[in-house]
Amino acid sequence: MKLLHQIAGIVCAAVTLTACLPLTAGAASASELQSSIESYAADNPDDYISFVTTVADKDSVLYTGAFGYADLENQLPADEQTVYEWGSISKTMIWVSAMQLWEQGRLDLEKDVQVYLPASFLRGLRFEEPLTMLDLMNHTGGFTETVWQLLEDDPDKLPTLEEALKRTQPYQLMPPGTASSYSNWSAALAAYVVECVSGESYPDYVRAHILEPLGMEHTSVDPACRDNPWVQEQREKLMGYSHASGEWECLETGVQYITISPASCVTSTIGDLTRYAQSFVQKPCPLFEKSGTLDELLKPSLTFGDSDIPEVCHGFMPEQRGGHMVYGHSGVTNACSSSMRFCPDTGTVAVLLANCQTRANGNVMKLVLGELDNITVNGGGITEHKDISGVYFGMSGIHHGPLRFTSLLGNLPVKKTAEDTWDAGGFLTLERKSDSVFECTDSDERTSPCASSVLPDGRLVLDLGTDSYIRDTSMLVSLVILPVYVLLMVIGLVILLVKLVKLILKKDQRYRGAPFITAAQIMRVVSVAGMIVLTAAFLPKYGLSRPLCIAVCIVEMLCVLSYAASIGASVYGMRSQFGQKAAGWQYIVNIAANAVSIFAVVSLELYRFWQI
Repeated sequence: MKLLHQIAGIVCAAVTLTACLPLTAGAASASELQSSIESYAADNPDDYISFVTTVADKDSVLYTGAFGYADLENQLPADEQTVYEWGSISKTMIWVSAMQLWEQGRLDLEKDVQVYLPASFLRGLRFEEPLTMLDLMNHTGGFTETVWQLLEDDPDKLPTLEEALKRTQPYQLMPPGTASSYSNWSAALAAYVVECVSGESYPDYVRAHILEPLGMEHTSVDPACRDNPWVQEQREKLMGYSHASGEWECLETGVQYITISPASCVTSTIGDLTRYAQSFVQKPCPLFEKSGTLDELLKPSLTFGDSDIPEVCHGFMPEQRGGHMVYGHSGVTNACSSSMRFCPDTGTVAVLLANCQTRANGNVMKLVLGELDNITVNGGGITEHKDISGVYFGMSGIHHGPLRFTSLLGNLPVKKTAEDTWDAGGFLTLERKSDSVFECTDSDERTSPCASSVLPDGRLVLDLGTDSYIRDTSMLVSLVILPVYVLLMVIGLVILLVKLVKLILKKDQRYRGAPFITAAQIMRVVSVAGMIVLTAAFLPKYGLSRPLCIAVCIVEMLCVLSYAASIGASVYGMRSQFGQKAAGWQYIVNIAANAVSIFAVVSLELYRFWQI
């Protein structure tokens, strides 16, 4: 079969490589679509382990192709009955559910969601601005990444959606509506609003109001697929694969159970995903009672700054290809990746499911729908030539708590290169087109919009479409202090080794305050080790357990006490004239090192396990 694909690739190469127009239903025949996709699959076998893709119009399937293996080790081919996880495409069912309730008059998208939630459900909201369903749809709730564990090993231990949201509420960094920053937690909160308004559990609601009307019999909305035995059985046959090490590695089934499940819970066949995507190009849309609801869904609910360029359309992500607006979503899980795109103008639908993260997602969408268009930003004039230079930090990182240091590494330096022009990270050029809108040009000369806004406290935010970045002086201070703290730990470790050697050789020289000073050097090593432990614990569970977090923070508090004791011992040693064998400058250096260490723990918030 692989040889046949390679032959087909050679035969079709001329057709594929010279096709510059979008391969939509109106621009290419089913045979051309088949040739171009199969040629790509044959010519790029290292891009994937398996993927299944379908191209359709509103009435029929134009082409479905399955490539590679659902289980490479056992040579189980992927086919139309293979089930894959949707990842974040699952979120679109939350937005559809919300729009269904909106058209019934049961949910106001612009009202504070707290009126629909149990009393005091949300804790620690920091701003007076209402948090609306539109904010959740637009990812403008102002929330950062959560510190708390989102993954569970045992599906029987999965909490209810209400419990999961209470356990994992993240820090609110900026007022709602300020800037868009992708948030799984916000999407799950929106699903809980659907539960509260409808009186049904979210899985039950989706099954009754989305799956059954569309005839999606091979779809599960439970993270363990317990609501559909057929899907559960098929999912056990699928192996996930990772290319993180440079070679494809099997993850076994790769199943991870997410506690805020509506954000990434759907598993299905390519056929069911196709039916779902087709519904958005059908008139009337079978998902809604009123003809205007789909039109409302696809209207921009968030634009870039003061422009009319759409950024989000009620949770769906818009893009322009071949002069047409295309809508949809992509998704990634531990084991799978996915793409769903549909173009109402042409009635074209393209979907893809894979058991790995693969370039096939982008390449197949490009073959079917065309290249992404360059977006030229026509600003409304510039009245304020404010400098946006500085170091920015991703809003979706962790800005408070003992994992704050992890967000420092993903910083974005922005440097002014000319009047109203900046370089961002060495790979983007930002040119101001109005007071709040910029034209962003990447290394491939592709242009797109971005926007800026100012928080009430004066901090500047850059909205680059997929995430927002904030210029934060306190984060910059932490960024500077982090390598200094690690360096002090390394120096302290070397000194400890030297002391150990001297002790073994019985050449150790005792001096006043030595036990406290040595203890502080040991605790610096312990402190940095605690940071490593937190990072290692965070990655597999996508968050921390509270007992571990509290334990490490208590250890960090003890470290601060040891640094303070070392400073006290050094001050006492300098003032004492009896039995002192250490030079005064050694005490001064030790005082400075421990003062910096205390500041580092405070700045990096390694001690803080509450209100995060």
